[in-house]
Amino acid sequence: MVVDGIRHQTVEGDGRPYSALKLDLLVLLVPQHDVRSLEPVTDLDTAEPPPNGVGWIRVAAQRWPVFCHSEQLKRLSEIPASRRICAVLGAGDRAFGIMCSAVFLLRLPDPDANPMPEAMVLPGRPIHALALHEGTVMCLSSAARLIAFAQAGADAVR
Repeated sequence: MVVDGIRHQTVEGDGRPYSALKLDLLVLLVPQHDVRSLEPVTDLDTAEPPPNGVGWIRVAAQRWPVFCHSEQLKRLSEIPASRRICAVLGAGDRAFGIMCSAVFLLRLPDPDANPMPEAMVLPGRPIHALALHEGTVMCLSSAARLIAFAQAGADAVR
């Protein structure tokens, strides 16, 4: 079922809850508890964006930076038309938004069992494991890894 660009999916059997953040063709998996809210792009304040960011989002009387990355995890200075959802992620007392084209809610068996191949592991990159679900490769990350990556202004390998 799809509601406002969010696909709600129940996967039978055991598994942990994840949110799949779709950046066009790239799918980032984060623990579902890392997602604090989903906000429409129209709620963004794009005046005076933060360093490496595209704007600000206000949630629960707090103002948080919003970042936008390409499918290769390169910084984007403008929000593509396909990115209509701001997923607000939190790690401890820090939060931030990441612009998504869609968000999927699902349960998966332990994706940590599929660590990144050694040749693909790069310091400072937010992806630490891979998961395969319904023929789609998904990249496992977390709010803490994504905020560190976004604030460092890092770009993925070219």
